[in-house]
Amino acid sequence: MTDPAPELQRAVDRLTSSIDQLRAELVRKDVYESDQRARDAQFQGLRDDVTQLNTRMDRGDQQRAADRRLILTSIIAPVIVALIMLYVAAQVGGPA
Repeated sequence: MTDPAPELQRAVDRLTSSIDQLRAELVRKDVYESDQRARDAQFQGLRDDVTQLNTRMDRGDQQRAADRRLILTSIIAPVIVALIMLYVAAQVGGPA
């Protein structure tokens, strides 16, 4: 009869090796998932920053357009009023 100890020892060694391999694999998956969550959070933060920047740029564009209209109106309106006054004065015959 052969000694079952070497066979049993090989089976225990294989089982121990398999357990070690599974443990290492689980740790790697855990680290990978943690890294993925951190990366997703970072990307979400970047997306939020880009959205905020786009909103600020849109508001800035709208403000610049409003400023241009205001400046244009403040320059053109007095010129038009002065031209109308000159026209009316010329039609009436000038100041008395």
